[in-house]
Amino acid sequence: NVGHVFREMQTQGWDGVKIASSGSEAEALVNAGGAAVEGTYLGLAAVFDGENATDTQRELNARAVAELGQPLNQATNAAWDSVFALKVAMEQANSIDPKVVAETLPTITFESSYGPSGFGHADTYGLPNQMLLPVIITQVKDGKMVELDRIVPEELKSKM
Repeated sequence: NVGHVFREMQTQGWDGVKIASSGSEAEALVNAGGAAVEGTYLGLAAVFDGENATDTQRELNARAVAELGQPLNQATNAAWDSVFALKVAMEQANSIDPKVVAETLPTITFESSYGPSGFGHADTYGLPNQMLLPVIITQVKDGKMVELDRIVPEELKSKM
């Protein structure tokens, strides 16, 4: 866990910017790193019971806490969004044929747990095969994950 790394960096006098790549272990980061992780920015971290969370995310988070004993994270949340994208693609294609559904996916918009979404980034990947979701900026403040901002990609704004 990177929390241990940050704790050791603190003993060496590090006082620079700290970034952790994954928020799926945010709680473990704080537990392992203690005060040493204060101020750390996280990628793939969202506060699914916070003020920026959608109603769907709050509901899913409450169920995750009750049934799994831990909060929802972006890795587990991705499964929810993927299933809803497939559902809409199958409905629009009026087919469950994998090739037909794959051809339909890039053309859909659907209601993800984040709100309206679709697929894009053809300019980067050659095909619009990446789910368009907000970029979430999160930071550890007072030992808790705090969502600083949700930035909606311009490509997604154009589909809304």
